[in-house]
Amino acid sequence: MSYKISILETKVDVLISETTILMKQNLDRILKSGSIDIDDYDPESMVLPKIIVTALLEEMAEMYVVRGSQANIAKKEVKNIRLFL
Repeated sequence: MSYKISILETKVDVLISETTILMKQNLDRILKSGSIDIDDYDPESMVLPKIIVTALLEEMAEMYVVRGSQANIAKKEVKNIRLFL
């Protein structure tokens, strides 16, 4: 593995770890906020968990959006990377 790939992987790993912590904190906020109707939640269903994860991921994506002069380049790079997922 090249030096640059190693550095990049380390930095991405740090961001993933930080994101996981923030998502868990935000999950706690969601569950305590009353924003979901837990009485209507079907524990056998994955719909509400997927809705919550979608909201959490959208929040994280917004947090990491590149702004300013690099924004257009970043959008193109994100689109390109997603083609490989």
